[in-house]
Amino acid sequence: MFRVLHHFTTTWLLFQIITYCQGAIHWTFFPSVPENITKNTFPVTIKSTYSSKSDIILIKCPDYDYKHSNENDKFTENKKLTNFGVSFEGTTHIFIWTPLSYNATTYSIITCGEVAIKRDEENHMHKNWKFKYNWQSQPKPLEIAKREKISKTLPSHNNCSNDPTKIVKFTKDKQGNMKRLNINNGELKEADEIPHANKLYYYFVVPDDNSILEHVPPCAIIKAVNDKPEIKINGQEHPVSPKNSKIHVLKRKTMTEVFNIKLHLMSPDAPDFYKGEKILMKEMRYTESSIKDIPNTDEMIMDSLTLNQFKILKFSYNYPTIENDNVVEKIYYFGPMKDDYKFPNQDVLYLANETSIQPNCTINGITYGYFESVTYENKTIKLNEFINNEKDNFKRYGDYIILKNNKTNMISLMCRYITPTGTVTLTQTFIKGKKVFMGKNEKGEDLYKILSQTDGSEYEKKMADKKKEMESMKKSFIDKLIDYIGIGGTYGLIGGISLFIIIIIIIIILLCYFKSIKPRLIRKKIQKTYPNIFELWNDISKQKLEKYSQIGVKRDYVADREQCHDYKKTCEGFEEIFTDTTSLFNNELVKCYKDINGAITAYYIDKISPQKKYIISDGPSNNNINYFWELLYRENVKVIVAFIDIEDDYVNYWPKKSSQKYGNINVEFIKNLSANDISHLSIYHFQMTVDVGKPKEITLFHINNWKEHELPKTDLYITKLYDVISSYSGNNITLIHSSKQPDSRSYIYLYFSCVYEVMKEKKNISNPMEIIKDIRENFYGGSISAIEYAFIIKSLISYFMEKNVLLDLINHGLEFNEQYKKYKYKYDSRIIYKNEKVKYFIRFVNMIDRGKLRYLYDKFIITKKIDKKYITKKCSRFYAILQTPNKTKIRHPELPCYDKHSINIGGKECKHIDRFINANEMIYKYGNGKERKIIMCQAPVRATVDDTYDMFYRYRVKVVILLVSKEEIDVLDKCHFKSYPDNNKFVQSANYVLINRTSISDKNSCFYEHDCELQHIATKKTLLLKLIQYMDWPNKNIPVDRKTLYGLYKRAVELCKNDYLVIQCSSGVGRSGTLAMIIHMIDTIDKENPFDPFKSLDFIRQHRFKGVQTISQFFLALCILYQHFKDEIKFVDRKLYDQFMELTQIVFDGEKLSYC
Repeated sequence: MFRVLHHFTTTWLLFQIITYCQGAIHWTFFPSVPENITKNTFPVTIKSTYSSKSDIILIKCPDYDYKHSNENDKFTENKKLTNFGVSFEGTTHIFIWTPLSYNATTYSIITCGEVAIKRDEENHMHKNWKFKYNWQSQPKPLEIAKREKISKTLPSHNNCSNDPTKIVKFTKDKQGNMKRLNINNGELKEADEIPHANKLYYYFVVPDDNSILEHVPPCAIIKAVNDKPEIKINGQEHPVSPKNSKIHVLKRKTMTEVFNIKLHLMSPDAPDFYKGEKILMKEMRYTESSIKDIPNTDEMIMDSLTLNQFKILKFSYNYPTIENDNVVEKIYYFGPMKDDYKFPNQDVLYLANETSIQPNCTINGITYGYFESVTYENKTIKLNEFINNEKDNFKRYGDYIILKNNKTNMISLMCRYITPTGTVTLTQTFIKGKKVFMGKNEKGEDLYKILSQTDGSEYEKKMADKKKEMESMKKSFIDKLIDYIGIGGTYGLIGGISLFIIIIIIIIILLCYFKSIKPRLIRKKIQKTYPNIFELWNDISKQKLEKYSQIGVKRDYVADREQCHDYKKTCEGFEEIFTDTTSLFNNELVKCYKDINGAITAYYIDKISPQKKYIISDGPSNNNINYFWELLYRENVKVIVAFIDIEDDYVNYWPKKSSQKYGNINVEFIKNLSANDISHLSIYHFQMTVDVGKPKEITLFHINNWKEHELPKTDLYITKLYDVISSYSGNNITLIHSSKQPDSRSYIYLYFSCVYEVMKEKKNISNPMEIIKDIRENFYGGSISAIEYAFIIKSLISYFMEKNVLLDLINHGLEFNEQYKKYKYKYDSRIIYKNEKVKYFIRFVNMIDRGKLRYLYDKFIITKKIDKKYITKKCSRFYAILQTPNKTKIRHPELPCYDKHSINIGGKECKHIDRFINANEMIYKYGNGKERKIIMCQAPVRATVDDTYDMFYRYRVKVVILLVSKEEIDVLDKCHFKSYPDNNKFVQSANYVLINRTSISDKNSCFYEHDCELQHIATKKTLLLKLIQYMDWPNKNIPVDRKTLYGLYKRAVELCKNDYLVIQCSSGVGRSGTLAMIIHMIDTIDKENPFDPFKSLDFIRQHRFKGVQTISQFFLALCILYQHFKDEIKFVDRKLYDQFMELTQIVFDGEKLSYC
């Protein structure tokens, strides 16, 4: 029976295929429509087979070649479907697909056209072919839409076909009508196609012609998002209130005014992305301590708003991003032109015997200011002076300040309110009145009017005025004037008017002088006084700022002694390193350098600025705070400028209260000082005293919100900072430092200060980089990136103009500001994150150019340098071994091993030298409480094979990585050749047997994995461990193919989660430190802490002396880090990854960065 059924099914399918191929009948391709159509067949309900949340689906309709159940059937398509351009045909003209939208009130019905069914030879039955579709639940397309940043082109999607001809795309216009996009990867150009906020794009896979599907959901929905917009009124930025930095001030010219409001996007690719979006407007109340929302004042606006009075308004907009929705908001104070504004006087009549209106001020009379005081009879009473709600003749009743027992007929009260920019004063003159009978109205009711008590009868007054008016009409103007002021007064008036006209003419002449002639004379005088600054401005105006700023990274401006020095190499542990280059600048070290035992490296910058002296210094650490204060005292430092962000890893080296002693220096806290409008600056004043010597005062400026590898948002940040610091420093010594070694923050402030001071005094210098080069002749390093140099130039130009030493005679100012904004935007727009965890790392990546690479090179040279006189103390165990016959345990005597973090071998204490092994351990927490344990160890020599096995056994090591190739073992003896056995062999030492059970290589044969068993001979206990030997690290060089080292890293962390990982190389310092640094950097990158590779380098070198020996090894570690986060970097900007790899190749090729 089953065979019969199978045969029947096969025959039926073949029949359908043959039928389709012959084009005879097609009803089988619509499973919901019966073969025999009757008058009651339509509309046909299509059953939903998908639980799609999309509000758009594709519906299949017949086309004009469709034959339902007879070759003579006909079909006439609905012209509305084809004329609107949203439907599309298959390769044949049998079917057409058209989009169907969700109907919230009822079923969604689509009329495909009219089908004519052949009844007999002469007649056809005509029926409208209608489909009815009901969504299973209300669609929610915004929930399932993938958010993508779209400017000009649409992205592809993994859920859809790779063949663009198989994809059809739709969107909706502003009226909600469907529009088909006739593009593949071309640009979106038509108005209805261009992306705007929350616009949806629907992707459908085109079904095959032989498909029996009647409807399909989209394979993907893309929601357009973009960068954060800025709220701008009248197309420009407005200054912030001096009293509250959250409030922007817009001064109004008239009381009734129309303002344009726009969501501005800096990107030139999609300037109108947020055009037409509604913005929430809410009225705010300004109080003494805050700004508060006023309930029930919400209003949605678009494009413009009209105001008839002063107000504080908050504008907010909920904009979508790739991950979620964020809010951008701005508060504006629409205030008067004058900061201290007085409203015109207002007369108020009131009845003395009525209590509803009395002379008063309203505390909450306005929303844009809070009540401060009331003034009457030249006496001012402030609100805070009221005791028990009373003061003098005033009493407070709830929201009112009322004048009691007023005896006069007329009194003026001036109610004064504090606003975000100043004050407003409401002046009201309260006049006692009386009721006057005016007659009766049409209903016979009495009419009364309140008049001033000094007024007579209203009727008599009107009649008298009328009489005077009639008499005056009969007289000439001169007669009237004589009657009014007399003959002498009339001639005096005419003479006064003539004199007034003469004075006006003189004033106009003077105004012309002061507004036109005098400014020209002033401009010429300024230009003659500061020709070098005007020459700089002309140079900048001749090219784009981004191009001009490249001068900041040119090799010509590296210190001459770095460029001209004959760099020599020395060998340390089979690695070639440059000799210490920082010693080139020993003559510029502070005088007390030797007196403080070289604990703090600090250099004089005292021959650059004609006005001031500077010192650039390391920041203090826990071990040298005492020496730091001694340096400050000995060098007579007056001002400290400390660039220490609150998230930096730093030492709080000053007393918060009272006094504290640091070595020989007693530091007494005197007071906190304040700087107006600079919230990121804390100022402390101290007095330093010693047992013998005079007291010295010092002021510390702590800049607490400038992160390394970032730039301030505005040049006002550094110009205001310079203003405040200069007012304290005078001509005294200013010391500048960051949290550890000097970094770009210190350099930017130092360069800005010196360039400003030099160019203002020395008229022959117009190139700031010449001054910066002179500064660099005093210390090692000082490189910055091009964008950082552009920031310095922008700050200098703004400051020159602010101080009236530069005038924009060539009208380049607006274009210059716009160029900087675009350059900065190019930098800022790349700070987006596919993974929030790497946000600080991306900011670091974003800063890298040739100048910043040189900065990293320089900083590597000076990181964690330890004076030789201290090494013997810190490595006493190592040097003790060298004095014994066991010195053969040490392969490289020039690379000592710290006592701290050293390994305990043989169960004896660390101080016991009999069982010394050249290894240090490094343990740290990362992630969600996970722990990493790494041992950096010298590869075994003949005398340490047993010690090495003992370390494995006692520390329960699970993975050993040997960064030494077989050739290096055989030829260079970088590892004792009998330390590790070959496959299926063993090596026996005094106390252990190491057996190699199996060996495999990775796919590139760059490293071998050996599954080993370590057996303790005495106890027969065993330890299973994995030995990985990396073969691709050439002698005195780095791996050519960095991907193989990255593969080694991934394999190592995969195998070793919580157990000890041992990394061995010839010395256990260079290569071992490099791999340890790679692991540490990747482990510790998170969204909470700013990224700094020198934190990891410093951490490695705290545990292993000279860990990561060469600059190539350092940049190799960074390359592996880039490889690990390659997708995240390319998500931001594809060029950043390739650019870094090209720059680091300069280092790897052996070129010194001083010549880059």
